Amino acid sequence: MKKILAFIILFFLFQNNIFAYNPNKTDYKILNKIYEKIDPICEKSPKSCENLVLKIDKIKINYKQNPRIYYILWELKNHINKNFLKEKQKIINYENKVYITKVIDWDTVIFYKNNKKIVARLIWIDAPENSKTRFWHTEKLWNKAKDFLENEIFHKYVFIEYDSSQARTDKYWRHLVYIFLDWENINQKLIKVWLAKEYTYSKPYKYQKKFLKAQEIAKQNKLWIWQFSKKTREKIIKEIDDHKDIPLNKNCTIKGNINSKWEKIYHLPQCKSYKQTKISISKWEKWFCSETEAVNAWFRKAGNCE
Repeated sequence: MKKILAFIILFFLFQNNIFAYNPNKTDYKILNKIYEKIDPICEKSPKSCENLVLKIDKIKINYKQNPRIYYILWELKNHINKNFLKEKQKIINYENKVYITKVIDWDTVIFYKNNKKIVARLIWIDAPENSKTRFWHTEKLWNKAKDFLENEIFHKYVFIEYDSSQARTDKYWRHLVYIFLDWENINQKLIKVWLAKEYTYSKPYKYQKKFLKAQEIAKQNKLWIWQFSKKTREKIIKEIDDHKDIPLNKNCTIKGNINSKWEKIYHLPQCKSYKQTKISISKWEKWFCSETEAVNAWFRKAGNCE
């Protein structure tokens, strides 16, 4: 890989007869052509990018007497550092390195940090949930998304990053993070292969443009949801957006809610707050078919039930 990258650079340099330093439009054209070749490689393999920077440093030594080549190599190194290495070096540090011990859902994982068990939620993405309340398409998507995430990061060391656009934890004390594996943003990857959709809550976030671009790629490649007819696709998106919580089994009408204090409370249809109570499967809330089922899951009856 290092030889290929080095060859690409030197090919464009010597093809354009660079023997004297004289910055002009041609230099920028040459640099842009090199960027077009190496950017996809750096995006895919940051390790190759690091090796390339080391290679450039060695090449520069041999061209100190050739100001123009030296200048282009210097610009190239700055481009790589600025766009691919410096930003990621802020993320990739020992304190942010964690080991994934469990994948609960398509967006929820468990890892240990400083010997403390932490539940984390992958931020700025949204996808179907798994429960008795879901429909066939969303159920199928959920299984695929969870399997994909498991194959990507389960029992692996990854790096996490928080986003200053929101708090570090939600009201359920889940850490809100981006997850990186070999510097690849796994949140973004889920969107790119369309196992999740981009989700902007209230304001722009750090990787919003990249997430939206990943979603466009999924559309263009007709991945998953985009392979369905427009009518089916709109139905699926609506199910995802609305987080439908209507149980398929008419007998399963008991709502198992978890409040901000992590108290598990179930609501019967005759309970005063039944109608206002919304069920979010992503927060481990559930529908139950009987009170016995709710009690066995460690839920208690709401105090305002008659």
